[in-house]
This record gives sequence, structure tokens and C-alpha cells, in this order.
Amino acid sequence: MQVQVYTWRVLPMFGFGLSAILDSEPKLVFAGAYDDASALTGALTAAAAEVPKILVADFVQGATDKESPQMAKWRTNVPHLQVVFMLPQEADEPLLVRALRSGASAYLSYSTSAPVLKSALESVADGRSYLGPEIAPTALTELRRNTYVVDPVDTASMLSERQRTIVQLAADGLTNTEIASELGLAEKTVRNLWSGLFDQVGMQDKTQVVLWAVRTGQVELR
Repeated sequence: MQVQVYTWRVLPMFGFGLSAILDSEPKLVFAGAYDDASALTGALTAAAAEVPKILVADFVQGATDKESPQMAKWRTNVPHLQVVFMLPQEADEPLLVRALRSGASAYLSYSTSAPVLKSALESVADGRSYLGPEIAPTALTELRRNTYVVDPVDTASMLSERQRTIVQLAADGLTNTEIASELGLAEKTVRNLWSGLFDQVGMQDKTQVVLWAVRTGQVELR
């Protein structure tokens, strides 16, 4: 089933670029750019309830539930709606923390490249979360600072003992070279283990895997 992608108060040039990117994507369909809440509400409610929807929203322009009651209504009343927040290129840590606490499916910077944006939307469409590379370090700090709810994990995605060890060491801040030294492995072996792990859990970088493993209770931040 195709996934409809809407934008809410994003920068105009970003909206144009997103539309162009999705033109060649069979699974993702650009459903429109909106600045008016009533118009977007009409579009979201007119779409079939069973159709998955992604709302790409500018976080600064009143996208949080606290600052925008309308956003809260969309998230509550529109079935199968996932939210992606866009953040300024030079977003400071307090703004990033506010965004992370809002509970969106993905967080990206406006400086995000087209391939990363496409990958993020595909991840959200498949029911996964995504953190842009500019957001990930702050996300790790925030997870260390706060308690979090452990998410359920399916059996196929459970880490093996060796995988869990590698991810735990990465969560501790070790590089691939340091992990290889710690475990008595060749660095190439560690890279190959990461590649297999990415395929297994459907993610594309170590930070995403660490965050996912923390949220599913398979490793800890210590």
C-alpha cells in the first residue's frame, strides 16, 4: 500500500525538494504542502482511514503538541499518522531536547541530504524510527539523562549474545577498532557483524541500532 506524505509549515524550498524526491518513489506519494490547519485537516480526513500517512512538520513553527493543539488533534484523530519533525540546521540543544521529548517517529535537520531524507521516510513508512545524523548525539545524551519506556521487540530482531556485546560496547562509546581489540577480533570482522546486524533490524547506522537496542531493553547506557 502506498504511503501519503504531507507537509505542514515546512520551508517552501524544502517542500519543493521533497515533492521532487518522491516523484520517483513508488511506495511514497507526495500528497500536498499545507500552511492552513483547516485545509490540512480536510485533506487528512478525506483520505481513506486505512491509508498510512506521514506528516512532515516544521518543529519550530508550532509543531509540538503543547504549542499546537491542532497537532495533538491530528495525532489523536487521524488513523495511521506518523509525524516527522524538521529542525533548523543550527538548532541548539534545548530545542533538540524539546523535539525529542515530543514523541515523533523521526527527527531531521533541514540540512539533511536527499538520500538521508528518503531513507528516513522509508523507515517511518515501515514502522521504524529514524534520527538524522545531526540529532543522534543529543538523543544519546537525552537517553542517558532520562528514564525511558522499553519498547517490545519481535523474536526475529532479538540480538544474539555476540551482537549484544558489540552494540553494548558501541553504546559505551567504543569505536570499531576499540571493539575489535576488546573482543580479540579483526576490525573487518566487526564491520561485517555490523553489516549483518543492519540487515537484520532494518537500520543503516550504529547510532540508530544503539538507540533501538536501548529502547528495547537489550543494552543499557551506563
